[in-house]
Amino acid sequence: MPKARLHLIRCSGDIDPQAGDRRRECSFQLTVIEGGRRPVRAERPDPWEALLDVFGKAVLVAEASYAAILAASLTTLELHARGRS
Repeated sequence: MPKARLHLIRCSGDIDPQAGDRRRECSFQLTVIEGGRRPVRAERPDPWEALLDVFGKAVLVAEASYAAILAASLTTLELHARGRS
């Protein structure tokens, strides 16, 4: 039964192409498969814009809460005024 071959997938420039030549004295055969794509640099969003977006949403939630409390208070006062008449 033949020995299994070890496959090394090279996805970056970290491995020297002559790595297979140096391993000839080992009991296994090393096969280097050129693979992978070069990483694409994604644009990083500005952290200040993200902070302003979160702050804007917090202000919106605070305004909605204030409007809900104001509406509940006015409804309570109106019902109280109707009950006194």
